[in-house]
Parts: sequence; structure tokens; C-alpha cells
Amino acid sequence: MTGKTRGKSRVVKAAVAVFLALLAVSGCATTIKTNVLMPGRVSQAAQFKSIAVMPLDGPDGTAFTSVVESTLASVIIDDKQYFQIVDRGSLDKAMEEMKLSMAGVVDANTAAQVGKMVGAKGIYTGLVTSSVEDSRYTENRKKCSSYRTVTDSKGKKSQECSRWYDSTVNCTKRSAMFSFTPKLVEVESSRIIFSNVYEDTAQAKGCAGEAAIPDQQQMKKKVQEAAVQKFRMDVAPYYTVMTFTLKDGTSDITAEAAKTKLKDGLKFAGGNRMDRACALWSEAKPLAPNAISILFNLGICAETQGKPEVALALYQQIDKTLTKPDDSVSKALARVNESIEGRKKLGSQMAK
Repeated sequence: MTGKTRGKSRVVKAAVAVFLALLAVSGCATTIKTNVLMPGRVSQAAQFKSIAVMPLDGPDGTAFTSVVESTLASVIIDDKQYFQIVDRGSLDKAMEEMKLSMAGVVDANTAAQVGKMVGAKGIYTGLVTSSVEDSRYTENRKKCSSYRTVTDSKGKKSQECSRWYDSTVNCTKRSAMFSFTPKLVEVESSRIIFSNVYEDTAQAKGCAGEAAIPDQQQMKKKVQEAAVQKFRMDVAPYYTVMTFTLKDGTSDITAEAAKTKLKDGLKFAGGNRMDRACALWSEAKPLAPNAISILFNLGICAETQGKPEVALALYQQIDKTLTKPDDSVSKALARVNESIEGRKKLGSQMAK
């Protein structure tokens, strides 16, 4: 190898090394995930804890009434059942005394009377509609009528089609639709304080001799579950998974001890040990009081610990030092302000 060739080789190797280093930095940002409790999206509905669900109207109303009841009964916050739901026996007895149908829309005044009889603060009525329809159609396919044996360059033999023909296959398109219109009546005032329409649709296609499509019951269940999940997130607090991306830059850190603690903290965070990570970054802060990565990661620590006001102060400290907008900081500020507002709503919803 000549000197020129060796020189080129070293340049190429150096370039590759730089590229891989940049790739490692850009593609290996440490992210963490945590469960966050969010307030129900309709606070007025979420504040009613003692509730009853009257039989819902519609062909699937009776069956879906049980789904709504079980959905509300399964809301568990801080290991406690969020709603106190009137049992079906007491509700049926009250309706029987009032000579009401076990299925059908009732007005707000009648619902309120039933609610008073069973001791509920709020009572749900509503309408359910659903359908699953099949439509038939055909599609064209190319099929093989004869094969021939071919041998590749390595002597391996295989079969390939030598003659094709056009074929028509019968296909089915299955469409499912579900709609749920709940109304929440305040028992004390007989007012409808919440009403909405929750809808979902699904489609599936399949042809004869190919993969089977879901049956009608499966399709109906899928759209029902999607609709009831939207309802559940409106009327009660819910947990959601949030992803946070940590910072690892050290260009504004001069103290080697602070750099080490930042990096060690990232390792612990990557190993699902945010307790140790946050402790290390807290130790690093006095050594580099204005380091963006340390402050930012401590802000995430505060968020995951349920301290949005502390996180806000840290993000604001970073923002004041910036000479141009930082997208991650801007998003963090918006996120934490929303979290502070959400905590106020959550507090009023969780209050008894």
C-alpha cells in the first residue's frame, strides 16, 4: 500500500468514525415513560360520583347498559373505586314502582325522580344505535395454470409459473357502526348537565380463499369498545402514558464532575432508575447552575414526581438564558402549564 493510499484510508476511517459518533449522539437520546393521571375531559360530569344508569334505548340498549355500568365501576383511582353505582336490583325496583318500562327513553324529570328514590346524585339515560352490514363485490386475480422447473446459476432448482389466467373471486366488505348518546341528569335540579354523541365505525374486506374477515360480533364489539372508551375519558379521570426525552448536551458545562453526574444520571434513567438519576442531577446543579441539560432533566424529574410548578420554574430559568427558541423547551413550557391547569381540574373532580 502506498503512502497516498494509506492516507486516503485514514481519512475514510476518520470520516466513518465521525459519522458513527454523530449517529450515536443523534439517534440515542434517552427517553423515559411514565403514567400520568389526567382529569376527565368534562369536569361537570366527572364531579358526579354517586350515579345510576337507567336502561338505554335502542336494539342493543339493554346489553350496552351493562357495558356502561361495568365501565364506570372499573374506574379505579389511587386504589379506590371512583364511582358509587346504584345496583341494578334497586334501580329495577324503583322503576317498577313508578311503572316505567325497563327499556326506553325517559325525560329528565322522570329520571330525576328515579334518582331520588335510589339515592343517586346523577343518573344516566341514553340511546344506542348500531349496525353491521355486508356488501358483496368481485375482484380480479391472476392465477397460474402451469409451472416449469428452472435452475439458477448455482444449480438450485425451483418452480416458476409459465402460464397465467384471469380469475374472478367473490369478496365481502363488512361495515360496522355504533353510536351512543348518553345524557347525565342532575337529580337535585332535574337538569341535563351533560350530553354527547360517541360514534365509531370499522370496515373489513376479504375474498374467498384468502384471509377471513372478523365476524359480525367481533366487528360490533370493536366499535362499541372504541365509543365507550371515549365516553369513559370524558366522565372520569384517566391514566395516560407520557414520553419524555432527556437532554445530554455538555457544551455549556465546564466542571468535569457535573458532566460525569449528568452522564451517569442518563445511564440510570435508561435503566429505569429515575430516582438515582434525579439525585445525581440534583448533585450536579450546584456545580453547573445554568447548564441547560441538567436543568431540563431536573424539570422532567419534577414533572414525573407530580410537581409541575417546580418544573415550570426550571424550564423558565432555561428559557431566560436562550438567545433563540428551543423547541423542546417551548414544548415543555406548554406541557407543564397545561399540567398545572389539569391538576386544578383534577383536584375539583377528586374532591368528595
